[in-house]
Amino acid sequence: MKKKILSLLLMTVLTATMFMGCGTKNQSSEQSTSQDTTSQDTGDEQASQETAHIVMTYLTAGNTPADLLKVQDAVNEITKEKINVEVEFKAISIPETFSQYSLWITSGEQIDLMMNAFQGVSNYVNSASLEPLDLLITENAPTISKLMEEYPITDGTVVNDEIYGISPVLYNYGAQGSLLIQKDVLDEIGVTVKDQYQLNDFTEIFAAIKEKHPDMYPYGIIGTDVSAATAYGYFGIADTLGATANSGVLMGTDSTKIVNLYETEDYYNYLKTVREWYEAGYIMPDAATTDSLKTELLSTGVICSFPMLNKPEMIPDSETQYGKEFVALVTTDNYYTSLSPNSGTYWTIPITSKNPDAAMKFLNLMYEDSDLANLIHWGIEGTHYVKTDTEKLITFPEGVTADTSGYYNTLGLYGDRRYEYTWSDATSEEANETFTQKSMSNKSKAVGYSYNSENMTNQLIAINSVMSQYLPSLETGSVDLDSVYPEFISALKNAGIEDVIADNQAQFDLWLEKQ
Repeated sequence: MKKKILSLLLMTVLTATMFMGCGTKNQSSEQSTSQDTTSQDTGDEQASQETAHIVMTYLTAGNTPADLLKVQDAVNEITKEKINVEVEFKAISIPETFSQYSLWITSGEQIDLMMNAFQGVSNYVNSASLEPLDLLITENAPTISKLMEEYPITDGTVVNDEIYGISPVLYNYGAQGSLLIQKDVLDEIGVTVKDQYQLNDFTEIFAAIKEKHPDMYPYGIIGTDVSAATAYGYFGIADTLGATANSGVLMGTDSTKIVNLYETEDYYNYLKTVREWYEAGYIMPDAATTDSLKTELLSTGVICSFPMLNKPEMIPDSETQYGKEFVALVTTDNYYTSLSPNSGTYWTIPITSKNPDAAMKFLNLMYEDSDLANLIHWGIEGTHYVKTDTEKLITFPEGVTADTSGYYNTLGLYGDRRYEYTWSDATSEEANETFTQKSMSNKSKAVGYSYNSENMTNQLIAINSVMSQYLPSLETGSVDLDSVYPEFISALKNAGIEDVIADNQAQFDLWLEKQ
């Protein structure tokens, strides 16, 4: 109890410390001891117990599916029968999680399973906001225990020798920077796709697009994309060492020296180029402040491209989501960093969980039962998708599209994704294996390391405040670089970023000595 009270107090000063490197009922019924002492088997005993109720975050890209409750009901038909647990989905967009999660935990709101995307776990662990998972896994998750021996699903989540997060099993590992751009627009200006692109290459492409379409803003970056995370990672390789860029990065995959990303020449040149794009009319004038969603901006022809980490499934998923045909203009080699093993997405159990055991049982079933995982991911068969003659390949029912479907979410956060249905045969086993092999041949020196920032909480609070003030305007090119950039760097130093980086480097050096 004392630990939880202290945790909630700590969380009140940690509202803004989360960052990347991008109406429900809240009462629960704890699983009670069976009153039927004559039960002869496990099934009878479970049937006599009260169903455990858990609350699970349901991440979106901005829009909550209209049929979310229908899918929730279908999920509960499975889970109540198999593990006597029912779930309540709590929808939230990824950008909102950076601030809302800490508020929920601070207020004591019941959250039993929390998907932590692109934030790392160290800040939450340092504020004692998460339950350690080791014993919960041992007692409730045999499938997850076995998968942990084969796949890096806990990499980046181990702090002080305790596990705090579990990632989905992916069908490929690693990443690659890219700009996704509409194929019809690219074809119109006669561009032949090459193996890799530099920032200046996009300047020429955007200029040609602007000439053909004066009312279009070719580079679709908006403030919400960079409100908590820099977009630099789509154009260069910077390992955030299991945390975020706020605590320093390794530039490239060969370095062991942690630096302030925002003070590097590469980052400054990135900002300089983005500013030139803004002044040339390649970025929306109100990009820093708009509340428009990419779906709307793409469908109305306002933008035609956006930065994205590229993987074999990324283009087909984006094409289905946005109703456009895309081409990936690749900006980096394949790479594998401290967050790459699981793409920085982890299932965690907050200290405000009313039933951690039931939460872990539910999580384990997601990895064990591919039908359950596909139901949460893609919805109800016959309503939200139909199977094709090709194994695991699905499509929309007749008359249904990504825009009109009551349930469509491409985030892919559930269970063992090797058994997940797919919308394109482009994500074949061969393509996934090739992508993973290329990524594994370009591994960062920090794979397996995760920064513990517990001694730098106050500094990180101040640093995150600086980020939220400056990043949206700087990374959309909306402000004068000569005057604002020096202010930004000075503010970071005043907030203590150099102390944080020194602390990170000391820990990393000790970790390297043990490898």
